[in-house]
Amino acid sequence: MQDNAVIIEFPLRGEWYSPTTPAKQVPSHGTNRMGLRYAFDFLQVNWENKNHPFYNTSFLKYMIFGVSLNDCYC
Repeated sequence: MQDNAVIIEFPLRGEWYSPTTPAKQVPSHGTNRMGLRYAFDFLQVNWENKNHPFYNTSFLKYMIFGVSLNDCYC
């Protein structure tokens, strides 16, 4: 190992959901701009709910009004 080597670790711990990945398509988010070509999305979800929502509000509110960041698990 080099003396000037930088060791980095994955910043997330625990179980995460990744709905959008480069495994599905490249570019993964439909664009090559702003570093999104091979981007991953990581979400904390409610594993107890069969739909695994990433928000803590009703589905109707999510569909009609969207949800604020305060209503998201991460």
